[in-house]
Amino acid sequence: MKKRIIVILMLMSLIFVACGKREDAVDKVSTESIEENMFYDMELSTFEPWESEEEYIPEGEIASEQIRKRVNELGNDAVEFINNTYHTEWENIDIDVFTFEGEPYYGGSYCHTNKTLYINRNYKFGKIEDEVWNPAIMSTIAHEMIHAATDANRGTPFFYKWYSDDSVLGGYLHEALTELLTEEYLSYIGIQLRDVYEEGMCSGYVNIVYYLRALDSAVPGSIRDILCDNMSELEEKVEKKAGNDEAFDRWLFLLDITQIEHFNITTGEEDAINPFVWVITMTEFMEDISDEKTLLREINSYFDKVCGFYENEKYCDTVEESKKIMNDFVNGE
Repeated sequence: MKKRIIVILMLMSLIFVACGKREDAVDKVSTESIEENMFYDMELSTFEPWESEEEYIPEGEIASEQIRKRVNELGNDAVEFINNTYHTEWENIDIDVFTFEGEPYYGGSYCHTNKTLYINRNYKFGKIEDEVWNPAIMSTIAHEMIHAATDANRGTPFFYKWYSDDSVLGGYLHEALTELLTEEYLSYIGIQLRDVYEEGMCSGYVNIVYYLRALDSAVPGSIRDILCDNMSELEEKVEKKAGNDEAFDRWLFLLDITQIEHFNITTGEEDAINPFVWVITMTEFMEDISDEKTLLREINSYFDKVCGFYENEKYCDTVEESKKIMNDFVNGE
């Protein structure tokens, strides 16, 4: 395990996101805000549609008719999968598809301001022009088309909760949900997640996907509640399960701060906190509302991803043991 711990620490700066980094209007919260009193200071209101800051729109050109057709067929197949899996009634969509030349680690993005998908022709891990798409480009397109489908069927691709006039909780929840649905869809069409990424790498959203899966295992139906705009109902269920009327807010906050610190680590911020610090905190939170067997299943699956996929190895037998492993990740032991 020590060797693998060293590997994951080295890879923290290399983990990439299948889609490009999205610029969300989520204020960077001080890491000191994790203290309990932060949750009593928030002025919380209801869930409402939220528009992000102005999106970066790449300069590109319209993709060929063949590529546009293939992209939209894949997106609509993903919609059918979501409908069948989560008993939703989303409608199929067709959107414009552009290609552009960008940085090699940037796969592309869906821009909700002009309802257009942009795919990087220079993407290091897969080429949209290829006659047969490899798992990496399939993952990129599926992820972005799920963003597009969410936008088309909900009127916004985002899920969040205001806590002030200009700041939100859950600003990265849409990425956790979209990546989770992408993973499930890829598995459905026969693509193993370990084949999407180069050896030793994983999604940049791996931590927050774990958070979402763990919540759904502790409060069954959580994912469907989010998809169906039942966020307030989900909030009530989480608070009831935890016996704490700030529980759902805490979960959303931990999800956001973990992703923010991941970005800070990858961009070399000097004061960035290792995201595993927050993963430990979230695991302790989930421990209070989950049964150990179910939570351990999600933890071991999470470890399998962040350690580079070792054939679904069992990493820990108890939640306490899992937190020790995470502490080792933080300390480089």
